[in-house]
Amino acid sequence: MEYEARPRLEPARRASADTVSRRAAAPVDLRPEAAARRALVQAMRAGTTPVERGPEDVAPRDSLSRLPAWRDPASVQRKLLVGSKWKKCGPLTQESENSWSKFLEEDNIVNCFYPDEELVLRGQYDQVVLASQDHRSKNNAASGNALHRLYNALVREARGKSVASGSEHWDDLMVAAADVIAPQPSGKFIQKNAKDAAALVWPVALLGAVPDTFWKAVLAAAKPKPVLAAPKVIPASVTDVLLHAQARYVAWVSGVEWNRGAWAGSDAHGAQPDDYESVAPTTITALQAALPHDGWRLTTNSQSAAEQNSLHKYGGAAKGQDFIYHL
Repeated sequence: MEYEARPRLEPARRASADTVSRRAAAPVDLRPEAAARRALVQAMRAGTTPVERGPEDVAPRDSLSRLPAWRDPASVQRKLLVGSKWKKCGPLTQESENSWSKFLEEDNIVNCFYPDEELVLRGQYDQVVLASQDHRSKNNAASGNALHRLYNALVREARGKSVASGSEHWDDLMVAAADVIAPQPSGKFIQKNAKDAAALVWPVALLGAVPDTFWKAVLAAAKPKPVLAAPKVIPASVTDVLLHAQARYVAWVSGVEWNRGAWAGSDAHGAQPDDYESVAPTTITALQAALPHDGWRLTTNSQSAAEQNSLHKYGGAAKGQDFIYHL
């Protein structure tokens, strides 16, 4: 009888196969601890991220309650975002940080502005909102000081530019209304007289409908018209100033010039030009005696004039502001 030699690797192969067979045949450990370990291994192989348990994940206290809860990370993030609360940190509330009109309301500022000035103020408001968000994230002295500087500047500017009682724009309109209001034949003023005068000077196209507060203020300030006196004799030096001022005024109301400020001796509008020539003190004195005249009035405490003297004339409802001629 002949015997065939086995290859040297055959015993090892058989041993490996036998080992696998023995493992497959081994009984499955059904203890809860073993089942928990198997679930943990499977979850780790699947790449799922464990998340700490929250109050809503509390399970009955059995052997599996010691396992970490498993959630989709995206759903956890959404829950955190929804559950987060806005925290006030600075002068703005959540409403005033999200709304320009709410900001004005909370600071008791009348929401009535000329469009060009409101555009500038809204730019400042956006800067305040960014500073508020920055301070809420940092919450330190530097961010708080920066926020309050911007906020206080905006409140001050908004109150000054608002067309409301006490502002420069409001006073200009009140003066213009006082010039055009006409009394009853008896010399008294009634609501109709004030409403008619308000309608003539209030720039509806720029500011909307005439507010009741304005015509009521016009009525309260109305006084009997003075008796007309003989025409004043106007010196030639005053006439020359008024003629040049009127020419610059016409250029502004007609749209040739967009800036409402002009300067004596110069045809330039806007910032003080090089060819500006201040008016002599004697002419200023003559102007004080001759004005008001043809809608012109003299202001001797103007902060924008080099000599603090300037002529003012209302630009009508289309402009809604005074024209300023720096003397």
